[in-house]
Amino acid sequence: FFFHILPVIMMLARHLDPHHHARLGRLMKLKTPCAGWSSRGGLPPGRDPLSHSTINSTCVQHLCGDRRRRTVTYHGGGNGTFRRSCVVSASSSSSSSSTRDKGTPWVKFCSSCGAPTMQAIPPTEDRLRAVCTNSACAQVHYVNPKMVVGTIVACDDSYEKILLVKRANEPCKGLWTVPAGFMELGESTADGARRETAEEALCDVDIVAPFIHLDLPAIGQSYVLFRAQPADTTAPFSFGNGSETEESKIVHIDDLHQYTLAFTAVSVALEKYAEDVRNETKFRVHHGTITKRPGALPSDMSAFKLEKYICS
Repeated sequence: FFFHILPVIMMLARHLDPHHHARLGRLMKLKTPCAGWSSRGGLPPGRDPLSHSTINSTCVQHLCGDRRRRTVTYHGGGNGTFRRSCVVSASSSSSSSSTRDKGTPWVKFCSSCGAPTMQAIPPTEDRLRAVCTNSACAQVHYVNPKMVVGTIVACDDSYEKILLVKRANEPCKGLWTVPAGFMELGESTADGARRETAEEALCDVDIVAPFIHLDLPAIGQSYVLFRAQPADTTAPFSFGNGSETEESKIVHIDDLHQYTLAFTAVSVALEKYAEDVRNETKFRVHHGTITKRPGALPSDMSAFKLEKYICS
């Protein structure tokens, strides 16, 4: 019973005394869910995922500089003693981004039982995860990148005129981009790109081919943009302003410099698109990784680098 209410005690103590972690570390050893850290379910708590023997795991608070780190050691039985150590952060839902390792996603509370989580490297893995502090749950939470899908719609036979939309919402409200948005569950990338185009520009398009795939690891996003054309080529191209769009417009690629673009990924994509059109060669398929200066705005075109670029 004590170990079930321990997270509540620690949460109350944190509000009363900001240095309570240091005192707890000197006075006691804390039970942890480390024994149950197997991949997505796996073995029940109290079993070692490697030796399949009953183990006793303890977590000892160390007085390091930020008073927020712990060392976890596993003690195994069976044919021999199994031990493993890992470093975790404080099991507190109020941990700020300044105390996390760079690039580590953070889930504050367990979605299975509601208990606070802590950052830890589970056995058999090589990076920090958000792990439930409830020893009866010990759920490991995985946070994966989000996919942004969209279209570059060619509005004439020369491919020189494309469709742009002005954003009506933050981030980057009032800036220009191509029709794009987050992919939904249950749809393909091409279906998502077509849906986003219909929602933002009120037009029906056909997907022609993949054009560019750009990864942004710092913010956990990947952009997949397709070349597209109006679905009905026998009638004038009809488009409008969706609920997320202030204005939509057909723009010549030579005039793109007159429009402030919302996102660096879109800027790179349109630059590569213009290159392919002007070179009068067949369209290539592009891929690259965008790295941005920490703290830079999404629309800051001077604060990024295109790395690991390849094209077919």
